[in-house]
Amino acid sequence: LASCCLLFFLCTSCFYRGPARAKLRPCSGAALFPNPAPLSKTGKSRQEKSSLRPVAAITKRFATVAGVRTHYWHAGSGPMLFLFHGQLPGSCVATEWGENVQRFANAGFEVVAPDLAGFGRSDSPADHAIPTRIAHARAFIDHIGPGRYSVWGSSMGTYLGCEIGRAHV
Repeated sequence: LASCCLLFFLCTSCFYRGPARAKLRPCSGAALFPNPAPLSKTGKSRQEKSSLRPVAAITKRFATVAGVRTHYWHAGSGPMLFLFHGQLPGSCVATEWGENVQRFANAGFEVVAPDLAGFGRSDSPADHAIPTRIAHARAFIDHIGPGRYSVWGSSMGTYLGCEIGRAHV
């Protein structure tokens, strides 16, 4: 539970770049890169541009989990981090996590980000109830088989991650 709540906090802190730039902007993983460099004319700092250089390649795979063919992205090595997206129409790894998968992999994490059941390139389950979605996410983690891991969720993905964490406390 502590891991998913802490990581959700980091996500929300990325929206602010300090008092001079207190406007809302897409999450860039800034919490992982302290003391951001001033922005250039293009709107990106040198640090942000270099953080996207692929240190670890992203692989896109499928696994059948709890009877659902599940698409996921995998990158990096190090402490295991699962990224769960929200459940708005059009939600998937590509739209909600995009560049952040590469950023976390470059920062030294092993990142696994599934298209949750019924979203993106994953198949749709027969039952769309929240307990079924939680069970699918838990089964996905079990399929990957990490000993220790953290969860970072976006929107409803945060709820899924916290429920999984609460069940393991």
